[in-house]
Amino acid sequence: MRRRTLLRLLPLLLVLFIPSCGKKPAVAEPFSFIVVDDLHYAGAADYDSASAPDERTLRTIRQTGQNFIPFMNALKEQALSFLPKPAAILSCGDIVHGGVSDPRAQFSSFFAAYNSVAMPVPLYNAMGNHETAGEGMQPAYDESFLPFMSGEAGRQLADRNFSLDIGDSHFILLDSQPPERTGGDHEKRIFELMDRQWRWLENDLETNKYKAHIFVFGHPTIWPVNGGDVWYVYEPQKQREFVDLLLKYNVRIYFGGHEHVNSVVCYENGAGRKLVQMVPDSEIPLEKEEIRPLVRDYTVENVAAGGGSLWSANLRELVSSYRERIGYCRISHSAAGNFIVSVEGPKVTVRMFEAFSRQPLDQYEFTAGSSGETQFSYDQP
Repeated sequence: MRRRTLLRLLPLLLVLFIPSCGKKPAVAEPFSFIVVDDLHYAGAADYDSASAPDERTLRTIRQTGQNFIPFMNALKEQALSFLPKPAAILSCGDIVHGGVSDPRAQFSSFFAAYNSVAMPVPLYNAMGNHETAGEGMQPAYDESFLPFMSGEAGRQLADRNFSLDIGDSHFILLDSQPPERTGGDHEKRIFELMDRQWRWLENDLETNKYKAHIFVFGHPTIWPVNGGDVWYVYEPQKQREFVDLLLKYNVRIYFGGHEHVNSVVCYENGAGRKLVQMVPDSEIPLEKEEIRPLVRDYTVENVAAGGGSLWSANLRELVSSYRERIGYCRISHSAAGNFIVSVEGPKVTVRMFEAFSRQPLDQYEFTAGSSGETQFSYDQP
């Protein structure tokens, strides 16, 4: 078991802990990483048929049976063949579906399926709301996923908020569902950081501000893209403080999930600073969905028109307040898959792959300006 763990960590160890001199970012070998979200693993045996799972859960069970192992094998092939070599898989939450009577059994089921693929790179997860969906889910997650990710990282991860370095880049994974939060799973849910988490994030960003690139991962999005609730949806001032904090430290990309739609949104603060939000949408449907027109205009009608949720009015206000600052928007309701992000010195390239496709759907490039600010361009074949 130890030999297997070391072999899996080898690609990561080759680019970790590159020494630096002074305040200049270290020069590291090129590497890449894979980004997924909302895998919603739901094994059929995890659910008691006597409890009559709802239609959403039944569909998710079918999707898991049909797509989970094939999709993991496709990611494994990318991890083995893509250049520069991937060093890790980063998940933006909802890695399991939850809502089970025996949470520990569901996590055991997930690991049995995932480990059967023998993924050659480490996996890290930013906690989502479905990891908290149901009684006992949170402690079961802490008892299973934290030790698993500690083994992947080669060091103890005692908290769901954690960070790690790969080469000259810094990775921050946030827990948007801390135990002391207010709100439940599908009621008036609140995605927020507690004071202790906020202080930790500020300190971590300050400590690592001279890294060449900083990437942040969380489950909710910052800006709505499909009518779902977002970070600080009920506290617009706090939400802007969150955005300003990420901009202050030139966070290159915020990767999120939760909205179940492939999307890229670029926010410009009017002072030359940009923050790009990217969501891959890795919940692979049972059948290829009908191609729908891309959403290019960031408007209330396009991203927050639904009126049935408890946060709808707040969402519309949020979109209206940000609309003029969204310099780029691309939302696809017909693509599901993963990102591969290449880091080659000052340049970051993000490629979107539809599930089981070998050719990228889109490509985005990021570089740092003279003050470290993000420069953003795109190529869409």
